[in-house]
Amino acid sequence: MSSLKKNFAYQTAYQLLIILLPFLTSPYLSRVIGPEGLGEYSYTYSIAYYFSLFVMLGINNHGTREIAKVRDDVKKRSEKFWNLYLIQFFMGFAIIGLYIYTQIICKRDNLLSIIQLIYVISSMFDINWFFFGLENFRVTVTRNFIVKILTVVSIFIFVQDKNDVGIYTAIMAIGFLISQLMIWPFALKELVAVKIDKKYLKSNIKPMIVLFIPVIAASIFKYMDKIMLGYLCSKRELGFYDNSEKIMAIPTGLITAIGTVMLPRITNMMKNEKNTELVMTYFKNSLVGSMMVASALAFGLAAIAPTFAPWFWGNDFSECGILITVISASILFLSWANVFRTQYLIPKNMDGVFVRATIYGAFINFIINYILIKPMGAMGTVIGTVVAEFTVAFYQTIKCRRKLQIGIYIKEIIPYVIIGFIMFCIVYMLSFIDINTTMLLLIEISVGMIIYIILSVIYLKIVKKIDAIKSLLNILNKRN
Repeated sequence: MSSLKKNFAYQTAYQLLIILLPFLTSPYLSRVIGPEGLGEYSYTYSIAYYFSLFVMLGINNHGTREIAKVRDDVKKRSEKFWNLYLIQFFMGFAIIGLYIYTQIICKRDNLLSIIQLIYVISSMFDINWFFFGLENFRVTVTRNFIVKILTVVSIFIFVQDKNDVGIYTAIMAIGFLISQLMIWPFALKELVAVKIDKKYLKSNIKPMIVLFIPVIAASIFKYMDKIMLGYLCSKRELGFYDNSEKIMAIPTGLITAIGTVMLPRITNMMKNEKNTELVMTYFKNSLVGSMMVASALAFGLAAIAPTFAPWFWGNDFSECGILITVISASILFLSWANVFRTQYLIPKNMDGVFVRATIYGAFINFIINYILIKPMGAMGTVIGTVVAEFTVAFYQTIKCRRKLQIGIYIKEIIPYVIIGFIMFCIVYMLSFIDINTTMLLLIEISVGMIIYIILSVIYLKIVKKIDAIKSLLNILNKRN
């Protein structure tokens, strides 16, 4: 079995590869197909993504958890896999038919929607949850690396002007399909032929639906707001928001990596009640570590955003600077909620709390979007996202306050938030210096890193000294 550190490294690489494509190609595409072209792609992709969610039907978290419980027994894991995948397979056929009817037959002449059908089909073959349950992240990383490289090369070769939005859409959709198909030969080596158990098949539907509800609700944060923005405002504003969100995928990808790796490990450990103390140690370390990284990334991105946006995407996307500055706050709330969800709520089968938290967040996000999108455009969507992420984190915390040492966790995290804010203030002031943009950005990034690292090291040394003094006083008290 792979070590936890190695799995985290693989999963971090996996998340980074998922966002590597848009990050590498974003400056090029912003200049070639422009805000409108990016908005058109994002709009049709968001709709296709919603259909793919119904194909998966909450299997990512449920499947990972079920496979993790029996990962060392080839027969039992094969039984669980085939029973779970059969549900996904038949859902795929139904949803693909629905997509063809609503997005192609009824709308007609929508080339991008026709191409996005390939993406919906690819979700029917998505079995990443199986490898996550086995804690085998190497396969998914290797597969993604190959596909992403080919996709990046194809974009630079074939996408040349504003009329190539369809070509860009096809490259992305085909890349998704190939990515899912490549993983199957590796999966089959880990499985054996088994009989389908109808009783077990039915027993999985309810927990999959329960975990599907928060998936749909969470998607409102990320995709429904794009659909609303494109429909209520304009594709241009959607293009601004889409680019801003792509940059946010970098820190959130790192944060998600921690939760994805820890979910199967914590689930497996919780079978043994003797591991309770070790589980809570993992939880605390993950929470503090995640928030330390989140504070650095959130305040760092917010500070450099006004300089970064026009430098990276061109002057047409200067508006993205203020959008990134505001939406960066959501990194803190998302990081906190992610650790609670993947390392406590789901492993302990507290799906109800997770579901309700996400539903409340989605509802608030929808209401704020509906009210603010018309008068504020992309900024209205950004505000809705930040408030929604805070709502999810707050509700999960309230529900866990009697079982977890919330006060102690907050006490350990606050110093890193303060350090991040100090870094933000200093770096943001640097943005008013009138020098070459590239040089200014390098200075901002360098100064921000140095400040955060130095202040963090000073804080940790002070804490260690305080702990040492407390230990000495305890020894002296015992002697007396």
